[in-house]
Amino acid sequence: MMFRFLIVFVIIGLPFSIYADTIPIIGGCGSLNSTDLSTQMAYEIDSRISGITASDTTKMLWSTRGNGTEGWMRSGTVWTALGTTPIDFTGASPWNNYSDYTLAGTLISPRHVVFTQHAPIINGSTIIFVDNENNIISRTIANIPQIQIGGDIQIAVLNEDVPSSIAYYPIIDLFTFQNYWKNVPNTPIIILDKEDKVLIKNASGIMMNLLYYLGFEISPRSDFNENIITGDSSNPVFGVIGGRLVLLSSVSTEIYGTFSSSFINDINSAMTTLGGGGIKFPHLTFLVLSHNLFRNLVWSQRLFPLLKIAQMGRK
Repeated sequence: MMFRFLIVFVIIGLPFSIYADTIPIIGGCGSLNSTDLSTQMAYEIDSRISGITASDTTKMLWSTRGNGTEGWMRSGTVWTALGTTPIDFTGASPWNNYSDYTLAGTLISPRHVVFTQHAPIINGSTIIFVDNENNIISRTIANIPQIQIGGDIQIAVLNEDVPSSIAYYPIIDLFTFQNYWKNVPNTPIIILDKEDKVLIKNASGIMMNLLYYLGFEISPRSDFNENIITGDSSNPVFGVIGGRLVLLSSVSTEIYGTFSSSFINDINSAMTTLGGGGIKFPHLTFLVLSHNLFRNLVWSQRLFPLLKIAQMGRK
């Protein structure tokens, strides 16, 4: 029986360097003058669900959920599709031929997919992604070595890149989170479940390299919550910043997942070992948030040391 508890962890700010190539934070929900990511991330979600009644229609990513490599149709009524900046879930795989709608994978480059180590698929599996025009992109898992990263992370490489119509998601470096995510508890985050419902959870704390998430108890956030159950493992846990998804974790249990930002070096090492064929820079795209003289949150890109600036996670 799993114990339910709330963990509150105070992140202490560390020295932070501002990197070059900054661009203004984008999206209709990205105009806050705030260096506290909890405020920014809350606004991204609360502004989208304001006035919306929670139901299957407003939670489901699909108006028609396909079967295998055909029949997928994205919903125009899901809460993340509304407003001036729809949220892009094209890099979250909805189906594979090993376990159908479970054991989901999430792209962190055009070629690399994150799974949980306790619930991976196998080499040779077909995995699909669906772009915003409902085109189905099918790829094969070329290699998924049995190497565990952190508590529950595993990286696979595809047989070829996905096209630019499919997003992949950045991971914010740990030092930035320590400086800017000042109040973790009660920050709303997004979790996809095995039904591809877009759920809202409370990021209740970070401890021992684990991100804890619980349901909110107050409407309207609580209206978009459902319990995490068997079969939801490996589904992505996202934050929303500037209208874009950033990968925080993948579902390990009903209350926590491994915090991806704690293991950037290990993830990069796995991606390098796996290779990537046509990928020019087969490493994670980092998003580094800085505070400029005009008090606006800005995006900044930084790749792993010794690498040049590469393209930000596709939108």
